[in-house]
Amino acid sequence: MRDQAAGALARRGAQADCHATAIGALRPSAPFDHLLLAHVIEHVPDPVAALRHLRGLVTPDGRLWLVVSKPHWCNAIIWLHWRHRACRAAEVAECLAAAGWHLEATRAFPSGPPSRTSQGYSARPA
Repeated sequence: MRDQAAGALARRGAQADCHATAIGALRPSAPFDHLLLAHVIEHVPDPVAALRHLRGLVTPDGRLWLVVSKPHWCNAIIWLHWRHRACRAAEVAECLAAAGWHLEATRAFPSGPPSRTSQGYSARPA
């Protein structure tokens, strides 16, 4: 998924700095302007701690883009393999606020399985 996202960004003229590491171990050489996490927060033991760490990795005017699993019976099938959590929008908003982020918007996926299993969020440093 990371490679597909980097390729999609490259086709649009944007460069991605991709990392495959535990969130707490991520130490970039410079702050990020944008952070994109798709289906990551559902797998960490402490989402607030992870989001707080990420907050320290962005520029003051940076932005966080999240895709998070939401409650839906379709996620039960995915859970059998990944054992992830599904989060309601209010729960994600609370975690973001507790970690020092200001939720700007939520975004629904318009069609297909993501419309039932996932929710998008954008946030800025509070």
